[in-house]
Amino acid sequence: MMKKGQITMFVVMGIVLVILVGLVVYIKSSIVTTEPPETDITETYSNEIASIKLYTEDCMYKLGKEAFIELGQRGGYLDTSFIHPYGLTATESDGFEIFPDSGIVIPFWYYMKSKNDCTGCVFDSQKPFLAGRTNKSVTGQVISYIENNIDSCLKGYSFMKTEGFEVVEGPPKVDIKLGGDTIIEMKKSVVIEKDGKTYSINSFVTSLGLDFSSLYSFATEIVEQLIYQGFFENQVLNDITIYNFGYDEVSKPIPPIQGGKETYFSYPGMYMKSIENVNNILANEVIPNTVSGVKVSGTRNGVISMVISGKNETELFFEEAFQNQKLLQIFNFDRVDRNQYSVFFTYLPIWKPYLRINNKAGFLNVQPAKIFPPISLPFDLGSIYQMNYNFYYDLSFPVMIRLYDEEAFNGEGYNFIFGFESNLRKNTPFNKSGTAPTLNVQGNQNDVFCDYRNRNSGNISIIVKNFATKQPVKGLEISYTCGSLTCLIGATGMYDTPGLVTTLPTCLDGVISFSDNNYYIDKPTYLTSVKGKNQAVEIVAYPKKKLNITILSNPVRKNYDFSIPKIFWEPVFLELTPSIDETFLIRVERISNDSSINEFKSFASFNSETPAAIEFIPGNYSIEVISLLYLGENRSVDRIVIPEDERCYSGECFTLPEVSFNATFPSGGVVLNNETGYFEIGEDIYNKSNITFKVFTIDHAGMKVMEDLEEMNKIEYYSMNYKSNILPVLE
Repeated sequence: MMKKGQITMFVVMGIVLVILVGLVVYIKSSIVTTEPPETDITETYSNEIASIKLYTEDCMYKLGKEAFIELGQRGGYLDTSFIHPYGLTATESDGFEIFPDSGIVIPFWYYMKSKNDCTGCVFDSQKPFLAGRTNKSVTGQVISYIENNIDSCLKGYSFMKTEGFEVVEGPPKVDIKLGGDTIIEMKKSVVIEKDGKTYSINSFVTSLGLDFSSLYSFATEIVEQLIYQGFFENQVLNDITIYNFGYDEVSKPIPPIQGGKETYFSYPGMYMKSIENVNNILANEVIPNTVSGVKVSGTRNGVISMVISGKNETELFFEEAFQNQKLLQIFNFDRVDRNQYSVFFTYLPIWKPYLRINNKAGFLNVQPAKIFPPISLPFDLGSIYQMNYNFYYDLSFPVMIRLYDEEAFNGEGYNFIFGFESNLRKNTPFNKSGTAPTLNVQGNQNDVFCDYRNRNSGNISIIVKNFATKQPVKGLEISYTCGSLTCLIGATGMYDTPGLVTTLPTCLDGVISFSDNNYYIDKPTYLTSVKGKNQAVEIVAYPKKKLNITILSNPVRKNYDFSIPKIFWEPVFLELTPSIDETFLIRVERISNDSSINEFKSFASFNSETPAAIEFIPGNYSIEVISLLYLGENRSVDRIVIPEDERCYSGECFTLPEVSFNATFPSGGVVLNNETGYFEIGEDIYNKSNITFKVFTIDHAGMKVMEDLEEMNKIEYYSMNYKSNILPVLE
């Protein structure tokens, strides 16, 4: 009989043996090795295979990290060419440049899609989808980046070839799994041969140490709460009031938010402000301080800091209340642990805001009214004046939001940057709603919908025809969208066919589309895919025609009619070549009364020293050209100054302060819209190569008094009254 200790020893040895056998089976199942075709296939594991696996997964990590870092600088996109950061202000498009001509474009995750002076305004978002395999999803972009660059990173496994191995590679198939980490999986056949033996490996996997899914969800929460709370709009209203603190009503640097009345026993002077000067104060002082002081509750840097020394309890109470007001509260606690992030908000003065006060863009003036005592008094009070204030701000400005995860990439840290547009109209947050909005957060349900096993429709034949040539277009990547789910289906022209024949997942009123910057589809192509049903679809694609730009300038000059006498401004149609210091921002939009028509917009920036082109397709267009004259010591014009001046009303006189333009002067442009009339582009556009825009430019030498500033607001008036002289010319 064996002793108890001996039995225990045999049990332990048995367990160890089972574990060893399991490890061998696991390793052998992970790596497949084969003999050449004429011999039996043998499975084995080798140092060479281990080297290939490590080398390949290092490349996957490197490329994945590169892609996430790059898209983190651009709001979730590797390519932002579809964002058009053009306009007189930073809020006139769907994104903005960090610095002029930097090429770094930040898309708005929330913005007003309509023009700043719109009625019935529409809001939109350029936030990418999280998952999916399209170029508008984060994972889709990273997958494409890795698949397109993996071969150049691997360099044909040259290190193996120097050891006498022959290497044969298959195409890569990449997938990304999001969760607590970002996992990159790749299917790729790599076969090496030496000394009559063949070894192969087909599967690779690596992790980035980046919880991008949680970061994306938290960024979405921040945007939702900024919208719901009207946060920046309310902050800037408060800070405008604070900025004016300590000034009497007449001398306040910027117009006060709230209306009111002030009574004076002597003439106080007219309240008059240049809105351009007010805009400069807002852009350089008020908005930067408002935005940079905001923090998000529960984050690493979301802590209130106060200087306590030398302050009494009352002062500390009000300072704490002020600081708490700058704290963005996140009420949705169930998505993410916010403590792993720091959040920073930035506004730079170069991102010029849109500003109108009392619907004016030139200058404000409030004249005091003379009033009389309500009853007769035995003594003379003299004249009594009352100043009535009622200022309404229309203000739009961009905010750059940066989320920082210092634990990402194994402690190296990760930045994610995107844009948000704040809009104030008539002193009220313009984007505030009664309930918190929900921005689309797309998850892995896309993977289920797009699974090949779920494509159970009949054969779907898709042909895309060029509107100009009437020929099929090859090489277009076709997508199929059902609700919020989008699948990349395939490409036209594969296997020498004119279009694409494929199967689709079943869906009611799905949309077939493609993404190609060279073509435009005017209407969505709806298709209800039915199990087992064959269907054919033909899509008409308009090729975008690029036209080279020429600009001719017609000066608007001040004239004198001594017979009346009268001073007036009028255009002179000289069609001059613009100065090299003038830059023209051009925006065109195709107009249709059919709400189902997809929008088509095109933008360009033109300078006489830098050739530029703009895209069109046939249709009716609204056209807006804005002229900016750049000022400075090395420019043709150093600065433009309207000097201090005096005005007298009812025998009382007061001084108007100087107004100066030191960097840029909005010198004119042209407007063709529903008021002035649209511009029609015919089908012969495809035979044209040039377009000449004719614009009005205000003669800055004639800008002598405050009233001359109103010329800046008359471009639409001149465009309407002299339309025949300023229509674009196609050649």
